[in-house]
Amino acid sequence: MEGEKEGEPIISEEPLLNLDSIPFANYDSLKPSVLGIQTGSIFTSFSCPFRCKFCANYNFTGAHGRRMSPKRVVEEITHQNKGWGSTFFNYGDSTILPNEASFHKMVEINNLLDKMGLELDFFLSCHLDIIARLDRENPQLLDHALRKANIFFVGVENVNNKILFSYNKHLSSDNAKRGIDALLKRGKMCRNILLFTLLTILISIFCIKWFSKNIRYILS
Repeated sequence: MEGEKEGEPIISEEPLLNLDSIPFANYDSLKPSVLGIQTGSIFTSFSCPFRCKFCANYNFTGAHGRRMSPKRVVEEITHQNKGWGSTFFNYGDSTILPNEASFHKMVEINNLLDKMGLELDFFLSCHLDIIARLDRENPQLLDHALRKANIFFVGVENVNNKILFSYNKHLSSDNAKRGIDALLKRGKMCRNILLFTLLTILISIFCIKWFSKNIRYILS
């Protein structure tokens, strides 16, 4: 961890366990906007429980959960809203909703925002496997957790289940589609990434059927 607090540099090789102790960021010299809408960014966690083969994030942040409390998240959002007029926020966490417990935390955040009377919009990333499961088993929790976010970043790195398994993705192509359908039927917008590695491109040259299946999946 590196940074500065009250003029004193902070340099530590030890992971910061209490994220609530991080001081508010200062955006005085940086006021990003999208189409004239003042935007803000917040990281509520520094960890990822997944170990996808194509991603090095867990090597940097660790696999164990380190999360801000819902109260601290709302304080950060309020700080940016009042200080710089931010009304559209990006949750910058690599995986802000990795499990069912994190959805309950998001419900707490949304409820606190309601009490503050803040009408804001959010963009976040999510894992489609848990979206698909909650849509089937606990749709009410899914509705309450996602109600303040309208744009979602989802990763479907491949539609070949063998390749997804080799990526250690913890996702099947069927669940990816179910997860996207669950978001779309709730009126959410999805941004998607489909990763074509050099190996899969070479394979596709010799396997037109596999390649066309990926293209059909993208178009659907």
